[in-house]
This record gives sequence, C-alpha cells and structure tokens, in this order.
Amino acid sequence: MLPADLVERLNRAEYIVGHSVMTEVDQLVKLGLCKEAWATGECILDSLLFARLSDENRGKGGYGVETLLRDIANVEPWKYKTEEYDEKDATKWPVELRQERCRLDAWASRVLVGALSKTAKGPVELTHRITASLHRIGLAGAYVDLDRFNAVAQQTLGEVEKYRDLLVRTALTSGMAEFAPTNDNHIRTLLFDKLGLPKTEKTETGCYKVDQISLKKYKDHDVVKTLLAYNKAQKVYSTYVEGVRRIMSETDLGWGPVGYFPVNINPLGARTGRRSSGSNAELGIESVNFQNFPKEFRPIVRGRWEHSLILDVDYSRLEVLLFAWHADEEKLFDYFYKGNGYVAVAKELYGREITDASPEYRATKSCVLGIQYNMGPYKLAMNLWNIVGVKLADTFEKHLVKAEKLHAKYLSKFPGISRFIRRQERELLSTGQVKSKTGRVRHLPCPQGEETPHFWHMRNEACNFPIQSLASDVTGSALIDIEEALCAEHKISRVEYHSRLLERRYPEMAIVFNECHDALVFDCFPGSLKRDTEIITSCMTGLPTLRGLVPGFTVPLKVGTHLSTRWYGQVVSPPS
Repeated sequence: MLPADLVERLNRAEYIVGHSVMTEVDQLVKLGLCKEAWATGECILDSLLFARLSDENRGKGGYGVETLLRDIANVEPWKYKTEEYDEKDATKWPVELRQERCRLDAWASRVLVGALSKTAKGPVELTHRITASLHRIGLAGAYVDLDRFNAVAQQTLGEVEKYRDLLVRTALTSGMAEFAPTNDNHIRTLLFDKLGLPKTEKTETGCYKVDQISLKKYKDHDVVKTLLAYNKAQKVYSTYVEGVRRIMSETDLGWGPVGYFPVNINPLGARTGRRSSGSNAELGIESVNFQNFPKEFRPIVRGRWEHSLILDVDYSRLEVLLFAWHADEEKLFDYFYKGNGYVAVAKELYGREITDASPEYRATKSCVLGIQYNMGPYKLAMNLWNIVGVKLADTFEKHLVKAEKLHAKYLSKFPGISRFIRRQERELLSTGQVKSKTGRVRHLPCPQGEETPHFWHMRNEACNFPIQSLASDVTGSALIDIEEALCAEHKISRVEYHSRLLERRYPEMAIVFNECHDALVFDCFPGSLKRDTEIITSCMTGLPTLRGLVPGFTVPLKVGTHLSTRWYGQVVSPPS
C-alpha cells in the first residue's frame, strides 16, 4: 500500500516527470493510479527525451541521468553507492540506499527537464506521445511459432556449417595450416596470397580490407561468393537465432505452446531521425533488432490468438515521395505517386522502356535513392560497380565516365534535386544545423565552413535528415492515431489497454507489435479484422495528428497490405 499522502499528491498531479518515464507509468498502471493523459504521453515530461531533443550527438553513455546532471550542475555522483551491490538489480540494494537513489534520480530528472526544456527543439508533445505508443509495442511483444523457429534455426546452422567446411577445405588445399572464416588475417592470406586476388584498399593500420563492402568487389569469384554466403548465414544465426533464443520464454496461451520475446524500439535512437531497435544497456533492456528481421526469418513470428492473422501495412515509396515534396520536384513526385516510379525515371535516362529485372532498373534505383542524399558521381560509380553489380563498361575507368554522365543527366532531368541540395548546404553553412518540417534539429557544427573536417559527410547528413526524420514522424504519428482510433472503436481507454498488455490479457482487437521502418505490423483478431484494417489504413493515409501539427504537409500517401498467418508468410485472403 502506498502512503495516503502520496496517493493524494498523485491524484492532484497534472504531469509526471522521470528519466525514461514510461517505466514509471507501468507501475502507476499496476497500482491503479495512472491518468489517461499519462498513458497517452500528453502529460509526461521525460528528461531522457528532452536531452535527446536538445543534443542528439552525445555518445554512448551520454544520456544517463547522473551524467546529464553533472554536465549542467556541480553535484556529487550518487549512483556508485548502489552499483557497488549491483549495477541494475535494485532488489539487491539496501533499502535505505534504494530509497536515496530513487529520490536523487527523481530530483535529477526534474532539474534536467527544467533546464533542457529551454534547449529542446522539435515537437515535444508529439515525441512523448509516440514514445508512449512505442512503449506499448514493447509491452505487446512478439510471439513465435516454436516448430518453425526450430526448423529455421536448424536450416541456418546447417548453412553456416556447410559454407565454413567449404572454406576450410579450400584453405587447406591451398596450403594453409589453419583457417577460420571469422579471422581477417586468415581471409587475407587465402584471398590475396594463396588465390592471388588483386589487393586494393588498406585499413588505417595498413592491412588490406576484407570487410563486407570490400569483399563485394570480388563477388564474382567462387570463394568470395562462399565467404559472403557464410557471413550472411552466420550473422542471421548469431543475431537472430541465438539472439531470439536468449530472450525468448516458452508460454502457453491456452491453445498450445508458443515462444514470447520482448521488443524494444528507441524513440530517438538514430541521429538521422529514424528509430532504432534492440537491446539498451543504459536502461537494462535486452531485445533483438526487430526492425531489421531478415524477410526469410520473419515467418517465425505468429500471433497471440490461435487463429491470429498478421497484417503488415507498408507506406508505398515513402522516402522518395517525401524527398520529391521537399525538393519541389513535381515530375519526380508524379512518377512515384501516379506512375510506375523507377521504370518511368529509367525511361527519362535511357530513352526506352525497361523492366524491373534489368540492370538499367537497378542503376536507376541507385541514382534515385543515392543522389537524393547527395551521392556524388564517384560514389555512385563505386556503388554500382561493387554493391549493385551493374557495370556500365568493361573497365572501372570507363564505367566511371558513364556513371558521371548518368549522374549529370539525372540531375538535369529533375532540377529540383540540385536546388534542394544547395538549399540544405546554405542552411548548414549559415546555422550549423538543419531542421525537419516538424521542427526537429540535426546539429552539424562546421566552424571552418567547407574546410571543416568531414564536411562532405555533414552535407550528406543535411540532405538526409529532413527526409528520414519526417518519415519517422509519419509512421510515429500514424501509430498514435491508430492506437487512439482502435481503442475508441473497441471502447477501451488507453490506461486499460496498457494494463491488459502488461498482464498479457489481450483485448480482441488489432495489436501493433512492431514498427519496421515504413511499415507497422499488427496481430489481428479475426473477428474484428475488417473494421480494424479500415481504421489502420485510414489513419496511415489520413495522418490527422501530423497534418494538424504541420498544416503545409499535404502529401498524399498510399499504403500496401500483406496479410498472412505468420509475419510475411504466404498471403491469405481475409475471412468473409
């Protein structure tokens, strides 16, 4: 039981303050003391979010409440007293030290909010509301088809072992005494000394590069193909098979055993404006990078009801449309909104119809997606030659000349792109930062102007940030609009929805359990699928919250849907 005076203070309070405050909201929900405006995020003040909105460039460990406060005030450190017992597990702290730690953490959060609210830039309330909805994605978690997971795990491990055996056999046949496909020195010996592949770029320590991008330069060589295949299989196995297995718990929802694993999406995890997914050591959260699940691995995910259907709703060509709108490039916008996108652009570049299976199509896609973020002719040539696998000529020198012409032609066909890049560069040079349409800021200080070290990278970031950030606000706004509309449709408050997710006592309605870049993924109860899908697609195209915040945002958007019994499994028809 909480003291009566504390309950009274909570009942009188309008705002709740904390550092990563949604964990406190969880406790208030469990105690029956949470207000609707706290659950929605409208009346919470999170010092962690204010810190990220004030300065997105702090490094790892730079957003801890103690670190932040000591940066702005002359205070003594306090966390070491409890961390001597255990860094994260508060149950191992002596009661008096735990009480003192909680008091100081709460006080520090309040001081930080007061200070950082003066420097935080961007849509503060929207960010808090998105954070609240993302937190509930974490509470929803993901459920796993155990039979399919075990089959995929076995298949992936088999691929790892097959490719490793092939590589070891090749190395031993070539005269090497030992070989490990994860040892860079072994790889260099095999590729350059034994197989005679040409040596190209060096690392800062003077060794020849054998990273993924460098290896792709030799991807036509059989041994390198095997090495790349091994690296891919090993990454999937270590990151997703072992990663999921480490955090997954087996449970029974009444109709059979399934796996469950928690999800974590960091609302301001990437400086580009996008979000990040995975473990968060600072907050003691262990998860996997759910946003980047490989498509072949996604069908391990199933729903929480026996006959669940998984609905993946994806914005169509979002980044290109947002870029064309930013750049006032109407022709490019029309090609991607009304026309057939890259095929139409390719016709401009090549003067003929091409198919989406052609090298010209892949080259065109690289132009569109690269040049909108200020990719230069040489980088375009390298990207086409080494990564995309499109060679415009038989030698790189001739290929580079053609790539330069392709780059220039693309810009001449769509002049708004050059104007946008110049506009962003002027903003960068004059202010040392750029802003998104919702007011978010990317700080890119360049005190020496164009002579600032790595200025080329800052210029690319200045072009990238407004698009990536707005795309993130599009999906974030859709998320909170959908959650609000679905709860209203099913006559459930946000506090009750939050509570039922905590208790895994799920309401029979579509539950969002992942934000995957430009898509939202829902676990759908079959009985409400039709109406819930209408609400979801209407909110994603209508975006009432974002369009209310940015009245000039008039971009029409389209979405595509993928319905299956497993995430990205075989498409099924909705039940009649």
